[in-house]
Amino acid sequence: MCAAATRLRSHDWTATFPVTADFLLYTVDLELVDLERNLAECG
Repeated sequence: MCAAATRLRSHDWTATFPVTADFLLYTVDLELVDLERNLAECG
C-alpha cells in the first residue's frame, strides 16, 4: 500500500481536481496498524 501511495503521490493531480498546498495522500489499513508510520512518511 505504501508503494502505491508513493506512486499516486508523484502524479500531477492538478489536471484531475483542484489541489491545495495541504493536499496529503497516505495509506491506511482497516485496523489503522501503520497509520502513524504512514503519516510520518508522507511529510
